[in-house]
Amino acid sequence: INLFFKKKEKNSTCTAISYKSHIQEFCMYFFNKQIDDLSWDDLESEHLTMNTLISYQLYLSDKNCGKTVNIKFEAIKSFIRNLSITNNNLDTLYTNLRKIDRLNEVKNSYGALTNVEINNLFDFCKKQKNGLTKYLFFKTLYITGIRKEAIRNITWENIKQQLDYSSNQLVWTIQVIDKGNKINPTAISDEFYEELCSLKTIFSEPSSKIFKICEDYISKTLNDYCLEYNIDKEGRNITIHS
Repeated sequence: INLFFKKKEKNSTCTAISYKSHIQEFCMYFFNKQIDDLSWDDLESEHLTMNTLISYQLYLSDKNCGKTVNIKFEAIKSFIRNLSITNNNLDTLYTNLRKIDRLNEVKNSYGALTNVEINNLFDFCKKQKNGLTKYLFFKTLYITGIRKEAIRNITWENIKQQLDYSSNQLVWTIQVIDKGNKINPTAISDEFYEELCSLKTIFSEPSSKIFKICEDYISKTLNDYCLEYNIDKEGRNITIHS
């Protein structure tokens, strides 16, 4: 696994970071595990069928455009193809991944920050006033793909443990009304849940909003960051998913 990412990093550090993020998302969805904790048994699991892979594609499409979902699947296919060289038992999984149709890609005029720029944004937020809140807000936005207004409305009672049937384990999920005016539970890692809990105080009620931050404050933070790092926000049409 480490060799796979080292090869990617040799070609492009940004690509390696992006691939690792997409594959980590896949691992959390199916196994609730970090990449380094994966075993052959996990990847050879009978739960990884054509139907569950298509379900995962649909899950991603609820939060991402077609182009982004296709990029995520390309990363997963590349990862499994590489592992199948040393383990023939993964051939079926790789074949199933290749059979899944790509989603239609609608041209999107909006730009996006690269993974390196996202990490720089996190570091920038931590140095600002109310830095922890800003950092975790943007990290929630990045990890979950939930819309900005929905994230601002997340309360502590919206974060619940739910049984993941593929791994038969309890996972933390954010359950808030989002796209399509419906609740789409979004899994988060135990580690990220612990990070969010750092915003809790003795006065926090279950119905208390996690992120006490106004929309103007969010926009100003992104604008200030782009100015400091010489990012052409207007030219690249970078905006927050509203």
